[in-house]
Amino acid sequence: MKFFLLNRLTRLTLITFTITCLNYSCAAKNITPTPVMEEGVWPTPASTLQELITNISSEDIATRIVSIYALEKYGDEAISALPALISNLNANDLDLRAAAIYALGKLGPEAKVAVPDLIEALKNDNYIHNRSDAAIALGEIGDLSSIPALGACLFDNSDDRIERFDYKDPIYCAKSIAKITGEKFTDSDSTGYRLNENHIPLIVLDARKWWLETGQFQNWESIIN
Repeated sequence: MKFFLLNRLTRLTLITFTITCLNYSCAAKNITPTPVMEEGVWPTPASTLQELITNISSEDIATRIVSIYALEKYGDEAISALPALISNLNANDLDLRAAAIYALGKLGPEAKVAVPDLIEALKNDNYIHNRSDAAIALGEIGDLSSIPALGACLFDNSDDRIERFDYKDPIYCAKSIAKITGEKFTDSDSTGYRLNENHIPLIVLDARKWWLETGQFQNWESIIN
């Protein structure tokens, strides 16, 4: 099925891509795509921060999405949108959840209150890109209490997988652990990832070793950032 998403990195540009549900239906996986819209018919974001925050709770999904992405131009002032953003992490629409996750990450350390909800997204969102984005957002927020969840994520995929894509979650969890703790894993500062002879990303292997030998024994909840 084809549908439009907002480009997170540019001027709310619309892009089209296709989701193919193989061997199962989207409905069975509780995946709710954003309805198809013709380019140019997305609602125009409100012109003030307060209006944007109000619209984040709109009954219209498209209005919520454009409003969430439009928060970025307000920088730290958008922190007042935190409660509304967190509430959207539980939305049925996968693109709406993606927008909320992205916006929370952009708020950085000021969004610390959202860490438990982002951890829940990391563990249980049924869309792989949202789980990876939750890992990235946790790294941007930088709260040490998220380390145990990120550490557990490193082992989410069995080592008999041969496609690098299958390690998407562990890769981004490893990168966020490195960002938060200052640990240096292979390729943690790179956009590319080298594999070992078993096709496992070296960054994941390094992070797993660190977690098993050191990380799991730390009381991350008690450490003050």
